[in-house]
Amino acid sequence: MSELASRLQEARAQLGQNRLDAAQGVLDEVLREQPGTPAALLLRGGIHERRGAWETAENDYRQALAAERSTAALLALGQLVQRRGELEPARALYREAADRKDQGVRPGYLLCAVLARLGRTAEAEQFAEDLSRDFPDQDLAWQRLGEARQARGDLHGAAAAFERAHALLRRPGPPPAFVERGTFHRTNRAKFRHDLEQLAYLAERGIGGLEPVIRAYQEVEARLPGELQPGEIVQMPARVVERFSPWYNRCHHREPAPAIAGGALNPELDWPALEQAYFRSGPGMLHVDGWLRPEALTALRRYCLESTIWYDADHARGYVGSYFHDGFACPLVVQIAEELPRRLPRVFGPHGLTTAWAYKYDSELSGIDMHADAAAVNVNFWLTPDEANLDPQSGGLVLWDREAPADWDPDRYNRADPEEKRRILAWLEEEGAERRTVPHRQNRAVIFNSDLFHRTDDIRFRPGYENRRINVTMLFGQRTGR
Repeated sequence: MSELASRLQEARAQLGQNRLDAAQGVLDEVLREQPGTPAALLLRGGIHERRGAWETAENDYRQALAAERSTAALLALGQLVQRRGELEPARALYREAADRKDQGVRPGYLLCAVLARLGRTAEAEQFAEDLSRDFPDQDLAWQRLGEARQARGDLHGAAAAFERAHALLRRPGPPPAFVERGTFHRTNRAKFRHDLEQLAYLAERGIGGLEPVIRAYQEVEARLPGELQPGEIVQMPARVVERFSPWYNRCHHREPAPAIAGGALNPELDWPALEQAYFRSGPGMLHVDGWLRPEALTALRRYCLESTIWYDADHARGYVGSYFHDGFACPLVVQIAEELPRRLPRVFGPHGLTTAWAYKYDSELSGIDMHADAAAVNVNFWLTPDEANLDPQSGGLVLWDREAPADWDPDRYNRADPEEKRRILAWLEEEGAERRTVPHRQNRAVIFNSDLFHRTDDIRFRPGYENRRINVTMLFGQRTGR
C-alpha cells in the first residue's frame, strides 16, 4: 500500500469513529504535501459539509472535480447543491454521473428524484424504467419506478414496482449489497418485543420455518444493554449485524390481502351526507364508523397481524411501522385508496394517494406527538377490536381546528423539540383553537384537512399481541400554496 493510500485509510478510519478533527488533520497534511489530491478533497469536503460549512465543502468538491471529473465528485457536488435547493445544477451533475454507469444504480436513483421535484414526471418515469432494466436486481431502481408511477396516479403499477423492490431488499438470507443500510442496524427493545410476539403468534398458527429466526432474535435480544429503555434506539455492532442480518427486518411471512370483490368501502353508508358533514365542520374534519366492509376489515387486520413487514423501528416511543413503498402496498390498500376519491369526490378532488403506512403500538408506550402533515387530506383508521382498549373514551386521535399557517416550515412544526411544541400550543390557544378528541373504535376512520394539528391520544390497551393498537394512515395530495 502506498503512503497516500495509507493516509487516506487512516482518515477514513477516524471518520468511521466520528473523529472529525483527527480526520481533517490527516487530510490537511496530505493536501499540503500533494495539493489537488481528489480523494482527499472529497473526504475533507464531506467533513465540512457535516459541520454545515457548505461553501468550504463546495470549494473542495469543485477542486476535486477539476482535478478528476470522477463520478464520486459529480455526486458529492450534486447532493450539496441539491440540499441548497439548486435542482437544475444537481440534475445536470447527476445526469453526467448516471450516463457513465460506473457507480451502479445510485446516480440514476438521485437523478430520478430531482427530475420528479422539477416536475418532469414523464422524464423521471422513463428514466426509472431504464434504470430498472439496467439494474433489475437493485431494489432502489424499482423503488424509483414505483415513485414515478405513483406520481402519475398509477397505483397498481406503483404497487407492482414497490413489491419488486421489497422482494429484493427483504428476502431472508445474506445481504452483501444491503447490509450497510440503516434498517439492518437500528433497533430498540420495543421492536424486539413486537417481533418476538409476532413470530410466536405465527408459529402457533402453524407457519413453519420460524425456529431459526426466533433463536436468532432471542440470542441478539439477550445482548442488548441492560439499561436500554424500550423505545431507546441503538445501533447494533457490525459483528452482530453480520450474523443477524439474514433474519432481522426480513419478510418471513406475507399474508395475502387481495382486493375485495364488490368493493372495500361500506356501500350502505350515506357518502354524500358524509361529504356534506366534512365541509360543514369548517376546517374539514369527519369521522366515519363502520367505513370498511366486514370482509375488508378482517382481511386487512389479518394482513397486519401476520405479515412480517414491520421494519421501521426509528421511533423513540417504540411503535413499529410499515410503509407503502416497503411492504404495505398490498392490493387491498390500493383498492381503498382508489375507492375513497370516488365516494367523496369533493373532499379529495384531484388529489391522489401520496403515501400510506400502518403503525403498530406497544401497550406500555405512547403514540405520535403533535404535528401537521404537508398533504391535502388525511385518512386515519383503526383495526384493533374495541375490547383491547382499556379506556373507551381515548386511544384515538386528538385534533385542533386550526391549520398550520401556510408560511410555516413543516420541518419546524414536525420536530420533536419540546420547546417548539410549547410554542405551537401557545399559538393555538391565542387563536382560540378548539381541541377535539375522537376515541378509538375498530373500523372507525377520521378524514381531515392535513394542515390541522393532531396527535395520537393517550394509549391504554391490554397487553398481548392481538391487542396492539394498529393505525393505518393515508395521505392524499399536496396542500395548495404549501
